[in-house]
Amino acid sequence: QDFRPARRLLREALADPRFPAERVVAFRELFSTTYSGEIGQLTAQALRSVQDGREIEALRALRRAEALLGTLNDAALSPTRREEVGRRLSWGYARLGERRVVAGEHEAALEPLFQALGYEADPERRRETRVLLARALDAAADARALGIRALADGGNRETALAHCDALWALLHDAADRGLPRDDLADSLTKVRRLFENLGMTPRD
Repeated sequence: QDFRPARRLLREALADPRFPAERVVAFRELFSTTYSGEIGQLTAQALRSVQDGREIEALRALRRAEALLGTLNDAALSPTRREEVGRRLSWGYARLGERRVVAGEHEAALEPLFQALGYEADPERRRETRVLLARALDAAADARALGIRALADGGNRETALAHCDALWALLHDAADRGLPRDDLADSLTKVRRLFENLGMTPRD
C-alpha cells in the first residue's frame, strides 16, 4: 500500500542484470498494479471527501489521480485496468458535480461534470452524468440570461451580445465534449430567443 517506495524497489529489481528472466512478467504486472492501486486510493479518498463536504480535498485527490494516469504510457497499464481507472475518475468527478448541482452552484458544477463525461463509464452512470450536466447548463444559461437582459435594458447592447456569444459558445463546447445536442435542445432554444431579442442571429 506504500505505492511510491514499492515502485522504486520494483524498478531497482527489474534493472538488476542478475534479475531472473522468468520473473520479469510477474514483476512488471506488480509494477503496473502499484499505479492502479494508488489511483484507486486517490479516487476513494476523493469520494470520501465529497461525502464529507471537503470539496477542495476531493478535487485535489482527483487531479493527482489524473496527473498520475497522464504519466503512464499504454504499456504501464493494461486496457482493462486503464478502463477501470477511468471509471473511478468519472465517478469521482460526477459525484463532485452532483453535490454542486444540488447546492445550486451550477456554474461550478460544469467542469467536474465535463471531466466525468470525458472518461469511460457504464451506460447508466454516463446517462446520469449527462442528465446532471444538462441540468447544470440549463440553470447556468438561465442565470446568465438574466444578466444579459439587464445589460441590454441598461443600454449596453454590445456587452450583452458578447456575453450572449460566450453562452452560445459554452453550449456548443458542451456538445463538442460529448453531451448530445438533444440534451441541449432546451438551452439552445432559450439562447436563440435571447439573440433574437437583441436583434441578432447566433453563429452556428
